Amino acid sequence: MRIKRVLQGTALTALAAAAWIGAGTVDASANVVEGKDISVDTAKQEMTVKTSDAEVIVGVGTRNKNDGVKVSAWDVYDTVNADTPVSIDLSKLNNTKDNYVVVKTEKTKPVYIKISASLKGQKLAFNAGSNKLEITPKSEYSGKWQYRTSYGNWQDLSTTDNVATGVFSEYQNQGASLYVRAAAASKASIEAIDNDKVYDATIKAKDVTDKDKVQVYEGGSLPGKEAKLNIAKRANGPSVTADYVNKTVKCTKKGIEFRVLVEGENGKYSVVPNKPDMSISSGADINTLLGNASGGVIEVRIQSTETGKGKAASKWTRVDLKKTADIVLASGHTGTTVITTSGAIVSAGVTVTPELITKGSNAGKYTVKIDNASGAAINVRVKDSSAKPISVKAATTSKHGTGTIKNVSAGSTIEIAIAGDKKAKTWAGGYAPVGKLPAAAAE
Repeated sequence: MRIKRVLQGTALTALAAAAWIGAGTVDASANVVEGKDISVDTAKQEMTVKTSDAEVIVGVGTRNKNDGVKVSAWDVYDTVNADTPVSIDLSKLNNTKDNYVVVKTEKTKPVYIKISASLKGQKLAFNAGSNKLEITPKSEYSGKWQYRTSYGNWQDLSTTDNVATGVFSEYQNQGASLYVRAAAASKASIEAIDNDKVYDATIKAKDVTDKDKVQVYEGGSLPGKEAKLNIAKRANGPSVTADYVNKTVKCTKKGIEFRVLVEGENGKYSVVPNKPDMSISSGADINTLLGNASGGVIEVRIQSTETGKGKAASKWTRVDLKKTADIVLASGHTGTTVITTSGAIVSAGVTVTPELITKGSNAGKYTVKIDNASGAAINVRVKDSSAKPISVKAATTSKHGTGTIKNVSAGSTIEIAIAGDKKAKTWAGGYAPVGKLPAAAAE
């Protein structure tokens, strides 16, 4: 009679011998079993059986206090051929209790495979500030852990003593619902459990003899129950004030941290580490923040905290920084060029016209008129003067921007800067001399 191949595992020779004791009608050669015939994959929750018999018969039983296993219903799987395994789904097994999967064919005695109970549940404590997850099993469990998103695949979670560190920061920007479970304990092959035997519970316990008892094999455990973990999304970043006129950035929130990304070669950005002496709580000059760079971005956020449940750092509030170039002087014009009373075009679209005051207490001084058709608002001041600078609006299609500075001393230097524009988010430029008034009053 041909050898019946049913079981898997290097220890299965003993199982086959036990299964065939007392069969009577089966040739002794059936005690030889190849170790590739039963495979239990608890991670995938499936079992495969290879046999040359016509059917594989499988049932799930429960073990009573007398070590009897009773199967109330059997599933029959037709085989294709000896080289094509039959696949049996294990996903309906109760993962919180011991299951006994019983396998046989129409010509073999049953084989009992124990799928051990997994963890019934666990408590999760996540510190959002330190990104540390502590798992507290309700019962002792030394296996591995897994997690998934709502619609994602299970991934292994690296833990030490049931603590995972540096995890889940990638979910904090938008928040997420995660699920954590004890991973399945799979074995390379089913293994005999020392001194563990059961019998068919249809036999009354009082009638059971040693020949009715067969070896139990361990097939691992299924994944444990899932516990939900809600990851809160980061809070919005703090309010940051950008003073485009005075070229400062300010944030008065407590517990902030910031960094500056500066523009380098080919438009690439690099992070400048925070300097201990830099602060934006009272307003920081953008030139100081940028250093030698012409542009960049300042990012500000509330720091993370690790006390209690912890709190993740807030989102970054970002403000673009840009050093505005000094005003470009007209061709052939310098900052020391004397501006005549007939007016001078000091820069593209900007004309400065000094008018001599001939009467009154301010006689000998000048009234300086500015005509701005440059397309950008400008600020005008007299160098080394206490007089308040004036702002001259940008030109429009119908009218130039104009401004006047009164009572300017002879020989004074006039300086102009591109004005900051909060609405356009344009930073003010630096003042540059555009010319000097005549040193003495005109005759």
